[in-house]
Amino acid sequence: MTQDGTYLRTYLDGIQINSGALTAFCASAGQALYLGNIQYGAVDEAKIYNYARTAAQVKADFVGRSASVGASE
Repeated sequence: MTQDGTYLRTYLDGIQINSGALTAFCASAGQALYLGNIQYGAVDEAKIYNYARTAAQVKADFVGRSASVGASE
């Protein structure tokens, strides 16, 4: 997921699958941040940045990770 203060965008395997207006964002400095929901699945390879990532940056990370996984096998 990325959020830029206006929109929240969700990505799956480097592809944007959802977006919407950001009406509230509850995590702030000094508070716990929870990722994932055990009922619906797990979060794998979470990264936290201090800026909103572009779709191209998210896709490049996914493509690079996929290539390195295949190369090590």
